[in-house]
Amino acid sequence: ESHCGVHINAGPEIGVASTKAYTSQILSLTMFALVMSEDRISLQARRSEIIQGLKQLPEKIKKVLELDEKVHKIAKELYEKRSLLIMGRGYNFATCLEGALKVKELTYMHSE
Repeated sequence: ESHCGVHINAGPEIGVASTKAYTSQILSLTMFALVMSEDRISLQARRSEIIQGLKQLPEKIKKVLELDEKVHKIAKELYEKRSLLIMGRGYNFATCLEGALKVKELTYMHSE
């Protein structure tokens, strides 16, 4: 039971690999961090950078979705492999773990 929470408004989960829930959680945490840093003068420049980056997200998502043929080609190359290693560090580490989880959920391929 909780007395407060953050609604991520990701909509219903249609499949096992719910990337939209993960993405919505990251955005919610980012928005929370922006609110918490609102009164810190020393963080105003960084806050502005982050806000500008968030405004660019719809266009960047469209560009990623245009890569469908390239992704399909890569998927064909990986189709019969036994394992997939997804690497990243720093703030990208959690995204790599999520990517590995999605590979496991969708293909039953070993992935780390």
